[in-house]
Amino acid sequence: MAPSDETKRDPADILLSLPTLERQADFLRSEGLLNADGLDRLLDTADGLLNGDPGKSQRLAHRCAALAEDADALAAVPRAKYILAGAHDVNGDFDAELRLTQAAYDGYVALGMHLEALRTNAGKMVALLELGRDEEALAAGRVVLEALNGEGDPGVRATPRDTDLLSALVRQNQAICYEQMGRYDEALEAHALAEKHYRSLGAEERLGEIMDNRGVILRYLGRGSEALEAHRAAATIFDEANLTLAHATALGNIGETCSQLGDYTRGLDAFERARRLLGSLDAPVSKHVMLLDTANTYLALNLYPEALAAYKEANELLESSGMTFEHARGLWGVGSAFIACARFEEAERALDEAAAAFGAANNIPLLSGVMLEQASLLSAHGDREAAVTVARRAMDLVQESAWPVAASLRPPAPGGPAATGHGRGGAAPARGTAAVRPPGAAAVALPAERAPRPPAAFAGSR
Repeated sequence: MAPSDETKRDPADILLSLPTLERQADFLRSEGLLNADGLDRLLDTADGLLNGDPGKSQRLAHRCAALAEDADALAAVPRAKYILAGAHDVNGDFDAELRLTQAAYDGYVALGMHLEALRTNAGKMVALLELGRDEEALAAGRVVLEALNGEGDPGVRATPRDTDLLSALVRQNQAICYEQMGRYDEALEAHALAEKHYRSLGAEERLGEIMDNRGVILRYLGRGSEALEAHRAAATIFDEANLTLAHATALGNIGETCSQLGDYTRGLDAFERARRLLGSLDAPVSKHVMLLDTANTYLALNLYPEALAAYKEANELLESSGMTFEHARGLWGVGSAFIACARFEEAERALDEAAAAFGAANNIPLLSGVMLEQASLLSAHGDREAAVTVARRAMDLVQESAWPVAASLRPPAPGGPAATGHGRGGAAPARGTAAVRPPGAAAVALPAERAPRPPAAFAGSR
């Protein structure tokens, strides 16, 4: 006898379709799932959905938390809260993410589950780095590494597999912090350490996140072809694993890289494919970050009204969410577009805000890039001497660093054309493998790229 459609359905789908808590409990009881093991299986499903369908993940985690008492599964409550924190990350509500992460930590500690409590520090890192609080995020990561090294909570008992997983999560999040701070060599080193741990675990999908994140840094460093290869490899992994949100993020990175390589047709095509994938998901942050990257491509194509409209829509959510790094990227793009439209006062305000944000994060490469844009603005005003001064200050900021673009920052001679000429009234800016950021804004390789979003935005890993 063939099984009915109902018995073929996934238990999580059936649970979510039932209207009352009583009917949900009856269903789980009938399936032998109204117990600690059963809720743990459902929470495994919810956890796995964060990078595929975060809205469904959130609904399922809520159901499990509500049913925990009936199932005599107290540990399901902090775990559900931790998963809900991840869903709030996708939605851009980072203050709520921090509150839920702390609640999960407190719940685990109350149950004597010290290792699980320790892991919540990885989630805390994610929220903090999204809020631009990178030093606090790094401190949270150090707590985990010290505990795994026997220097912290004596209640932590980690197996080799636990150590590999938690070390990998922390190293991956450290890498994103370093990237946001412009410390690219340290970011690559941290990604390499995370990759080593993930390979020990055979965690193929996590390796895809490392590839995607590494590709972003390679773009920063002007290594566009290598970056494109990394993003394409990550996209293949996510597509095969049916991780819709992660796949869309990788496609967005492909679009951005193609645009920076001057292949705008393929870039816009990748953005459109990503947009279609995101259309079915409840993931507003990823949608707006994708819109921000699309705006950069419009700017590179001199489509200024389209670029400004896209920047405006993206920046409203990014600012309200407290995503200082992404918002600063958007302000940089807005400033560039305003210069092109001869709206100089508005350009000055946007660039000043972007410079302040990157300066607060001590992100020297991106701060220098904005300063070159400010020099471009001064040049457009006809103040060549001031333009030269600002361009020299930008060079001074990076010339002692190991960042490879430093040698290319050569300020112009007084009275000559500004080194930061924005290509609208002078020579066109360089195109091709140089990672110019925003596109069309400055004739030197000064990138301002994003950490990929689960993240991620892989903005981070939990």
